[in-house]
Amino acid sequence: MFREYFALTGGRFKEVDEPVQFQELAEKSYKYAASKSFAKSAGFWQQQLERQFEPVLKPRHTLSDSDSGTCMVSKVICPAYYQRLIDFSESIGTTIHQLFIGTLYSYFAACSGRKLIPICLPFHNRTGPAKRAIGCFASVSPLLLNVDTTSSFPDLLAGLSDGLRSISRHTKYPISKVLHQARKHQPHINHLFDINFNYYKVAFDIDTNGAELETNSLRTGQQPPFKFHLCEFRAKQDIQIQIEAQLAYFSEHECESILERVMFMIEQIVANPQIRIDEFKLVGPKDQNNYANLNHRANEVSSLSNITLCQLFEQHAHDKPHDSAIVFKDQSLTFEALNKKANQLANKILNLNAKTDTNVPKPVGLCVNRSIEMLIGLLGIVKAGAAYVPIDPKAPAERLRYIRENADLDIIVSDHSSSVLLPDALPHTVLIDEALDPQWLAQYSVSNLGVPVSYEDAMYIIYTSGSTGHPKGVSVSNANVMHLQNAMVKTLSEHNLQAPFKWAWNAPVYFDASVQALTLLAKGAELYLLDDEHRTEPDLLARYLDSQKIDLLDTTPSLLDVLIKAADFAQVKLPNLLVGGEAISSTLWQQISKHCNRSKRFALNVYGPTECTVNTTFALIEANRAPTIGKSLPGTEVFVLNESKQLLPHGVEGELAIGGHGVAQGYINNPVMTDKHFISHPNIGRLYLTGDLVSLSADGNLEYKGRVDHQIKLRGHRVELGEIEEVLCRHDSVSGAVVTFENEQLRAFVVSEDVSQNALQRYLKKLLPSYMQVSHIEFIPEIPITINGKKDRKKLAAMKVESITDQYVAPQNETQSAIQQIWHKLLEREDIGIEDNFFDIGGHSLMAIRIASACRELFQVEVKLSEFMEAPTIKQLAERIINAAKAHSAAAQVIHTNLNPKNNQRVIL
Repeated sequence: MFREYFALTGGRFKEVDEPVQFQELAEKSYKYAASKSFAKSAGFWQQQLERQFEPVLKPRHTLSDSDSGTCMVSKVICPAYYQRLIDFSESIGTTIHQLFIGTLYSYFAACSGRKLIPICLPFHNRTGPAKRAIGCFASVSPLLLNVDTTSSFPDLLAGLSDGLRSISRHTKYPISKVLHQARKHQPHINHLFDINFNYYKVAFDIDTNGAELETNSLRTGQQPPFKFHLCEFRAKQDIQIQIEAQLAYFSEHECESILERVMFMIEQIVANPQIRIDEFKLVGPKDQNNYANLNHRANEVSSLSNITLCQLFEQHAHDKPHDSAIVFKDQSLTFEALNKKANQLANKILNLNAKTDTNVPKPVGLCVNRSIEMLIGLLGIVKAGAAYVPIDPKAPAERLRYIRENADLDIIVSDHSSSVLLPDALPHTVLIDEALDPQWLAQYSVSNLGVPVSYEDAMYIIYTSGSTGHPKGVSVSNANVMHLQNAMVKTLSEHNLQAPFKWAWNAPVYFDASVQALTLLAKGAELYLLDDEHRTEPDLLARYLDSQKIDLLDTTPSLLDVLIKAADFAQVKLPNLLVGGEAISSTLWQQISKHCNRSKRFALNVYGPTECTVNTTFALIEANRAPTIGKSLPGTEVFVLNESKQLLPHGVEGELAIGGHGVAQGYINNPVMTDKHFISHPNIGRLYLTGDLVSLSADGNLEYKGRVDHQIKLRGHRVELGEIEEVLCRHDSVSGAVVTFENEQLRAFVVSEDVSQNALQRYLKKLLPSYMQVSHIEFIPEIPITINGKKDRKKLAAMKVESITDQYVAPQNETQSAIQQIWHKLLEREDIGIEDNFFDIGGHSLMAIRIASACRELFQVEVKLSEFMEAPTIKQLAERIINAAKAHSAAAQVIHTNLNPKNNQRVIL
């Protein structure tokens, strides 16, 4: 172009060749569609795209109207260093651009966990006459490379070279048709090239007749999410690497960080050409600082070495014997009285309990309804040197039997109403209904026992859902619990809350969150054990917390959502809050912050799995930040790992791994699951792999993203969908099952020919607790499978739910219509009739609380949960609301009449 341009402007027309017309070449391209070459390329791409793959990138940022949509960042490479990279590339049998492409494949394989990665590469397609034509012949083609992270980088380069040679013969095939073929196998695929790589090489070795030249990138058409440019502009401009990205996928800061990581990886390749893909270190100095900020309190441990929680409680009972320890309804006990009752029970347990082969007392079950006796039972077990095993009295008999056998329980502390549900083969049941009677266990000493207890002995065993069809028992030591106390006491003190204070004990004893109550009781906190009525009636609870001047409440986000509304309606302030058990939405985060600002209280979002002793991280809920699970607690370390167990840098999603003094001992009598989830990391130490997806933000906080598996959080309960599937498949008439979760509801897809929905639901109720019951059962001829041989949960989730009722009955008045709209919104179903039972169409107790709250706001009448349980249809509920409204109106009329002056006198009510 330059030669001919300067020849023409200089009048040297004979030096100008006859041009090749672009139109002629375009006409030839039309014939390509009918050629054998076209058909061969079509077959090639069809074979390539039969392999199942997912987009590597996904949008992660919400853009404002003022955002430009894209960004471009660049990094200059020193010419001398670049030449060394060229020489190095040649020494290992590759090229400079393949070195960078291979590094990109390695980076995205390490960060995404994907095995099959498509990167779109440009091809100039200038062959034959097209070499001399002016015009654009370039095309882009995706290279799908299967990256084996256990292979070496030279092996990856060899696969890359083979792949480039293969697709280079088929680059003229239109990319639009390639995408069309991909959608035949994967309809959800929108584009093939999340990631583009461009190599610009301009030598500038041309006679420009004195003209100054420079190159500039032009952005044309729709930009892919991520474009990497290697710009080799010799002599005239700097050698650069650039990233051009959509801001919905990467921020400008993240793009700059990726450029640094790519160069960091190349340095490792130069230092060790045989490096394996899973050996790449992705965390450089900046990200090391982020981790240091995240875990800056990892070395803070308890100063009370080898003192157990039981001993600490006994010390406080000695120092402050007459302080109130626990309040339940109209009952209460002082620290001295509670300690004496627990000592009597501990003596009885010691007389009954056998020891294990290691001379440690066997675990003791605790199956008691909420009461002061429940706390006496718990402390009595611990004082006897045994681990307590909390059991839900409402759990199905089969689940109770499994826990009793798995934990090898010979003794269960219980009450009369719960004991009738226990397995028959139990040697000893200790009833504690009469524990508050002065004569109860009067033959046993009230003095502290002084039973020798190791710091490493288990203090409790809590069962959580397990993917194998049975729950797993997590064994937590005395040392773990003392770590929790130290961490939470420090954290609360930093927010100006120190014992003695009033703690509203909300969590059930079989939830690990309840352990927080014990740790703070031992430091002098007064426990207010909430009864079931207050726990399920937000209006009552809000007023109770205010009237009793409670200082701290533990709660789940689901309950807090309706509790804030109840508090605002009653014009009362909620206490300081520990919020945990499930993710907090952005909307609720702002609502919590707003309420706490008005009430001058604080709220902490606490995160932690049962396997790491309740709490691991915390974040102050503030209005000026997005939801986060924050930083690690004192004595704890957290890390973001990829599948190769390498640390991931900030902005990259990976599995959360937890280390430190809170990591539990493992799962009792389950070495396979223990070895799978509790690992020894060569560079970090003992870790628990949570299965939670998180990313590290640039300010050193963790952001929760979801799960790597099919575990869910349902109203604070941890549920393995696999456990429900396994239980369903045990039914003689079920040959396959898949369970999905959406809108806080469980939905089962079952392959069976001779069992009804009602029969299956009755079967599940015998084996699984209430929170694991499915709302819908859909019968399907077979379970859809992806190309990779996995259950196609996306396809199942998209299936329409059939109405459970036989006949739809439409609303007959405005009240029924208004209630129906509330149900539509919360249940996300449009086929709800006024005679449909709320609990038969996917409703549950927490959703019932939300509906009661919504009805109160809309109709300005009280609707208690107990009333809702008695009237679970729209028709029945509407009738109650109409009657309540009439009564309210009549009462208001009476008050209005009595308040009118009579004979210049006003009646004061």
